[in-house]
Amino acid sequence: MAYKEEKDPLTEKGKRHVSAATSAVLGLTKSVIVGTPTINPNEHNLNAQEIMDVIFYRKSPWAVKTKATATKPAIYVPVYKEITLEAIQKHLDGGHTIAAYQSRPDETCLWATIDFDDFKYEEVAKQIYREQKASGVFQSVLIEPKFEESESRGYHIWFFFKTPQTTEFAYKMLINILATKGLEKGTNNKIDVYPRAEHLTGKKFGAHVRVPKKFIEV
Repeated sequence: MAYKEEKDPLTEKGKRHVSAATSAVLGLTKSVIVGTPTINPNEHNLNAQEIMDVIFYRKSPWAVKTKATATKPAIYVPVYKEITLEAIQKHLDGGHTIAAYQSRPDETCLWATIDFDDFKYEEVAKQIYREQKASGVFQSVLIEPKFEESESRGYHIWFFFKTPQTTEFAYKMLINILATKGLEKGTNNKIDVYPRAEHLTGKKFGAHVRVPKKFIEV
């Protein structure tokens, strides 16, 4: 199935400019707007350029995780400069852990994520992923979802948009998807969505998400 080019009201030309790396990780042969999905391997290890292109729609600030001590837990702190390939590679090599802020100050984003923070949600997470990949109601704006096993204790489903969407739309989309399974944000404090709200507040950073290292097919 080919994706048709759609006008994007947020950009002058109505299309995204991406590298070959972006097309590869999202499973497309030509571009994120026009092309034919290819069969992805069961596991795709991301490289630094792919992460830069796919995840870092907002390149500054980003966040890095501190080291836990006997008296203080590890937390993410913002870094007020543009993300670099070197910082991403260090994350992939295990030198530090970084997170990306999802939305730009104009409240647009290129991806959204459902976070299941407990292994007991494995089956429902896989069901949502498979259903949205096959015939999701949001296919007109989405490329295709990706599935990640969290490095902590659960699963992430990543949804990548063909063109920038509002934070409000992304949030409502995820709430709608969860509702199809009788779930909602905050269930047992184990289910979260990113973006976490319809609009940005305060410094307009929004929520950050740990940068993935690989996607898997389930």
